[in-house]
Amino acid sequence: EKVKENFLKIINHEIRTPLNGILGIHELIKVNSQDEELHSYLEMMEHSVNRLEKFSMDALFLTELKTGMYRVHVESLSVGELIAQTLMPYESMIREAGIFIHFEIQQATIHTDRNLLRYSLGNLIENALYHTPRHHTIVIRGEKGRGKS
Repeated sequence: EKVKENFLKIINHEIRTPLNGILGIHELIKVNSQDEELHSYLEMMEHSVNRLEKFSMDALFLTELKTGMYRVHVESLSVGELIAQTLMPYESMIREAGIFIHFEIQQATIHTDRNLLRYSLGNLIENALYHTPRHHTIVIRGEKGRGKS
């Protein structure tokens, strides 16, 4: 398990380093070019690089979970605030697609690990954004359960 963990950390680093180089060159071309067709290709390239980087980060995170290297830290969190924080990295994607986000969240506090819940919520949000047609609404709904508070 330790060898696998070290291997994934090395792979993660070795993937991210050239990706950063690709993104740097990508940005130079984007800034210095007025060609609209080239810009659409650059957007596809940026999307692919971002997906590869996310895959690398996900693989490392999941390995930390599976090998027990991740230390769970339970704390009291506001569900609404956590969802709003999780949505922040997706704001430009949401805006560009003309997607609306509608909250129907009751004020609630939960006891959980912030990173684990944000990881799960992020995956749900990404899937919702990927499968929601342009100019439609994503409804995020939640209510307090009847169990212990």
